[in-house]
Amino acid sequence: MFEQLHVRGQMPAETATPREWFCSAALCAYLQLPRDLAAALPWQPAGSLKQFEAACERLGVPAPPSTSNTDPGFLRWLEAHADSQAATWVRHMQRIRSANRTAKVFAYSGQPVVRLNFGRQPVDWPEPSPALIAEVLAEVPPAFEVHRDTGLSASEVLPGLFRPGELVCTGRNTEQAMVRPLEETLADADRLQFIVVNPMRDRAALNYRGRPSPRCQNNTGLRRHLVAELDDLTLTKVHQALLISRLATFAPLALVVDSGGKSLHAWFRVSDLTVRDQVRFFCVACLLGADPTRWDICGWLRMPGGLRVVEGVPTVRQRIIHLSPEACLVGFVSPQRPADRPPAR
Repeated sequence: MFEQLHVRGQMPAETATPREWFCSAALCAYLQLPRDLAAALPWQPAGSLKQFEAACERLGVPAPPSTSNTDPGFLRWLEAHADSQAATWVRHMQRIRSANRTAKVFAYSGQPVVRLNFGRQPVDWPEPSPALIAEVLAEVPPAFEVHRDTGLSASEVLPGLFRPGELVCTGRNTEQAMVRPLEETLADADRLQFIVVNPMRDRAALNYRGRPSPRCQNNTGLRRHLVAELDDLTLTKVHQALLISRLATFAPLALVVDSGGKSLHAWFRVSDLTVRDQVRFFCVACLLGADPTRWDICGWLRMPGGLRVVEGVPTVRQRIIHLSPEACLVGFVSPQRPADRPPAR
């Protein structure tokens, strides 16, 4: 889907297409990260283990047997010297290696040069880029109105996000997950707080502890949606809407939910993207300030049109402030509400 880059390590030009901007922004961040980290190391080249061992000797700290997180000896060394400068150097070296590997994925998209287990495990996501955020806030027009309330309820929009008969995982709270067919879920969806944005495989499956669990990665189907949650307290919801509008040029924006708190949750349909392009998309979302933990394929998100229930705080409706029927999975067409019709309660 995305063309290979012709100019690597440079920010996209003003004439760049959305696809070129998309790849270039993410690649630029991954190329800059190793440089920044290498500058913090007291030796060059940054990946030299001999130089690292010599630096440890000068520091009076024994060098670790390796710098791999899969080596029990290294993990014991790291625990014993967690507060030392040497441990900080190791973390920098690990992030440099990770960033260099990931940068190759962007630059050579046709070659499987790195194994990232795209659908499940997290990547070394980039930090938010103040320069990119400022550029978007200054130049991008809003694609939707932040203060608008579509008045739509969860039971009205879920049929556009899941197919008939698909299993949907929901919860009144984060501790009680229920997996039910879509048709059963619609009965009480308006009163629930949480949902998993991707369809489930079965009522339960074995989790990483080997125990049956309704909400776990092993029980979650292919990724259909990615949610960009912009919860930076320095960004107003108007600012968040502009960042979401920029992301909507890379993947179809299905809906936007006001969480009832300080953030907007933007649902993007990514089922038509390759897993490699899903990673690219989410990297750009992280550059623009999205919460990287939302990559979790079975993570809890706020139910669109559901109820936010926080002890000691009045119950709040998680309003659906934007809906794009053409971006929904099954060509969903919402019933038109008269302007004077109150939103769902």
